[in-house]
Amino acid sequence: PVLGSKRTIGNPNLDPETSTNFEIGALFTTETSWIDIAWFQNIIDKRIKRVNIDKNTRQYINGKESVVRGIEIQTKFNIAKAMGSNFLWNVFANGAYNYEFEDRDPAAKKLNSDHIQRMYEYQASLGTTIGQTGLWDFTLNGILHGPMWYNTEEKLLIPEGEPNRRWVHKKDSFWVFNIKGRYFLNKNIMLWAGINNLFDENNHSIFIALNKEPYISNPAFSNGGRGNSMPGREFLAGLEVRF
Repeated sequence: PVLGSKRTIGNPNLDPETSTNFEIGALFTTETSWIDIAWFQNIIDKRIKRVNIDKNTRQYINGKESVVRGIEIQTKFNIAKAMGSNFLWNVFANGAYNYEFEDRDPAAKKLNSDHIQRMYEYQASLGTTIGQTGLWDFTLNGILHGPMWYNTEEKLLIPEGEPNRRWVHKKDSFWVFNIKGRYFLNKNIMLWAGINNLFDENNHSIFIALNKEPYISNPAFSNGGRGNSMPGREFLAGLEVRF
């Protein structure tokens, strides 16, 4: 018998995963800006996954292939230089969009979603920096966490948290904004301060049960907390010395 947890048994027939990747891209530049665009495809075969043999035993086996196809974009624009100013002002952005991310294993077809789990449909970051080079600068940055599908290991209430334990949840998209300012006392010493999660977003990029009411986690499997949230608003400051 196994007390307190499950056992994992070996599999002498387990093969390594294989991955075949293709990518094609283009870079466009001017004196004041650049943009990098790429299309990619990733086919993963013999994906290793864990299955339950019985209620106390599990094993790793090879599944069928998974396919990911998408687009990535990165760009930066120097607004101050385009205006002929010595002031520092630029905007920047990057992002990715997976228009196809399918788990083609027959077991996945029996779930309520066959998306590859814990993979964003899209994600992005954008921001701007203003200031005077070598004197001071200020940066505002926004991070977009896109939709994600996940059959969580968290123990959730049924039906409050999920219809059943095989349910694949969809995490909705959300933004997190951060700001940071720097002041250069000289070329080697810099003061800085910033705020992470400027608008105190109560969310998490992966976990389903958050630390907020109404709680959807099962208290029978809780060790005091009833959910997991990312850190709230954080105020940071420091002194950086370079030598």
